[in-house]
Amino acid sequence: MKDEVDEIKSKVIENASKITEKWGFNPLLGKIYGVLLFSGDAMSLQEIADSVDYSVSSVSQNIPLLLNFGAIKRIKKPGDKKAYFQAEYDLMVATRKMIESFHEIEVKSAIPLLEESIDKLEAIYEKDNKEEIEETLKRLRKLLLDYKRAKKYLDLLMKVPLEKLP
Repeated sequence: MKDEVDEIKSKVIENASKITEKWGFNPLLGKIYGVLLFSGDAMSLQEIADSVDYSVSSVSQNIPLLLNFGAIKRIKKPGDKKAYFQAEYDLMVATRKMIESFHEIEVKSAIPLLEESIDKLEAIYEKDNKEEIEETLKRLRKLLLDYKRAKKYLDLLMKVPLEKLP
C-alpha cells in the first residue's frame, strides 16, 4: 500500500517537473513544489535538497521564483533561525498570486516605458531615419496596445473574488 502511495506521489512530482520545464523553467521548480505539496510540515532547505536529491545551493536558487509565483510560502518557526517553506495548497490562490505578480512587474512597468519610447521617437521623427523610426513606432504602438489590453483584462480578472468561483 505504501509503495503505491509513494509511486503516485512520484508521478505527480515528476509531472510538476515536466510542466515547469515546458514553461521554460528549471524542472527542479516542479520537484521542489511537489515535495512541499506532499510534505506534512514546512521543510528547511536541507530537507528539501535531500528529498529532491539536489544540492542546497540548487534548491536555494530556485526558491525565490516559487515564492514570487506564490506557489510556496516562507515559514518562521519560533526560536529557529532557519527558513522553512511550505506549498500553497490552494491552486487558485497560487494562480492569483502569479497573475498579480505578472500584472505588477511586467504589464504596469511596460506601459509607461513604451509610452515614453514612442514620445521620444516621435520627437526625433523629422530629424532622423524616417523609415526605421516609422517601423519601430509601428511595432511599439502595437506592443503598447497589447499591453493596455492585457492590463484591462488582468484588471477585470483581479476584481473577481476567488470565493465567487465554483
